[in-house]
Amino acid sequence: MIHTHNNPQHVSKDSELGLVESKHVVNTPDVNEWKRQRRHITDAFLPQTVMTKFVPKLTYMAQAMVNNWKTELQGNNNTAEIDVRSWMHHTALAMFVNCMMGDDRAFSKPYENPTANDLNIFANYEDDLDFADTTPINSIAPRSLFNLEGVGGGNLSPKEAEQRFNKIISYALKLFARGAQRGENNQQVGPLLERLMELEENDVKISNMLATLVAGHDTTAYTMQYCLMELARNPDLQTRARAEVNKLYDEIEREGRELQFSDIPRFEFVTKCICETLRLWNVATSVFPRVTSFDDVIIGKNGEDIDIPKGTKFTFWYYGQHHSEELWGDDVMKYNPDREWQPEELQRSPDPNSPLLGTSVTPCTERFHPFSLPTRDCVGKNFALTEMRVLIPFILRNFYLEIPNNSELKFVQPLYDNKVFYDWAHKIGGPVQPHVLKLKVTPIDLIGSSESAKKVISRL
Repeated sequence: MIHTHNNPQHVSKDSELGLVESKHVVNTPDVNEWKRQRRHITDAFLPQTVMTKFVPKLTYMAQAMVNNWKTELQGNNNTAEIDVRSWMHHTALAMFVNCMMGDDRAFSKPYENPTANDLNIFANYEDDLDFADTTPINSIAPRSLFNLEGVGGGNLSPKEAEQRFNKIISYALKLFARGAQRGENNQQVGPLLERLMELEENDVKISNMLATLVAGHDTTAYTMQYCLMELARNPDLQTRARAEVNKLYDEIEREGRELQFSDIPRFEFVTKCICETLRLWNVATSVFPRVTSFDDVIIGKNGEDIDIPKGTKFTFWYYGQHHSEELWGDDVMKYNPDREWQPEELQRSPDPNSPLLGTSVTPCTERFHPFSLPTRDCVGKNFALTEMRVLIPFILRNFYLEIPNNSELKFVQPLYDNKVFYDWAHKIGGPVQPHVLKLKVTPIDLIGSSESAKKVISRL
């Protein structure tokens, strides 16, 4: 269907999404209020200025995660199953808090009962740890609050739901308090936290903190875990991606420097793997409902005019477009990073003579829009793509990934007649995701030291 109007005020978010009207930039139904917040927050995600400063932090945290994996593998004949799902959520949340909130201590020592509705669980945060000293056990408490599957509270009683909400507020207030302390000490606050602190309305300030903590890490974590799963299922693709990563890092090391933001688009095949993951395993199969702002007419599939009255609710069915044979070909259900991409889908300029490589624009065409459609697209898309193109290469440079024997991951496809996928869909309240995603991991620098590793050699 094609809109006959091109007006940015044509749609708004549905005011009936929740029991109370949303106040944050993601879902506020007030178009003027959305514009105000969007303009205010967007500067925190500028690719060529703000984002360049994040690469050293992301690199440090990627290396720290790799070191923790190697420690976990020691004593296991250098090959073991890693809970990739927990690690991706653990790391993505910490990266978001570190870069966007300026806070390098997202997690605390393990709690005795991390998912209890203890209102004071985050009150004493002086002992919070550097990321390098943490594993997923340290992030159970905040992950139970800010992972999409936990949003909404499930079958909680009214009292439990209230306690849980207060615990969420407690974590947000911790970040605000530490940001204020850093500001008083003339230290960097963090680009997003700085802008949130500038908002005058407390309810708007808090609701944006909560919305960005969820949106800023969860979908990125899911995308990375599925990308790693597919590379484990496709060893030839994994080998190609690793070769690209090694070639670029070898060049960087010869030049005696660190990874820079300008290097990120040079992970061309890795970028295709990420985009193909976003297509095949898109976390958001649909988006929050929109509402038309005035009467309109659209052209139907048979060319006839269709009247759309003001106040009509609608949504975009991403799953349908991203899995359409008509749009993508007969291999639409196959993981194929080598498919014929349009330049814009890879954040490239459609002009082959343009030096612009993908770090700024929304990857979006009529058939592919994993970060939604401008102008109401994901404000954090550039951070997510930067984060993924730092962490995934680090993993590939250091480890060989395999699907464990007898794992349900071996043959799962995003089809509802696929038994495993269907089972996932009925066990989770948010996006269709596995509760556990374990991959068999072997350190590259220890290849040959175990029987399992010897089998890998022939594939490298």
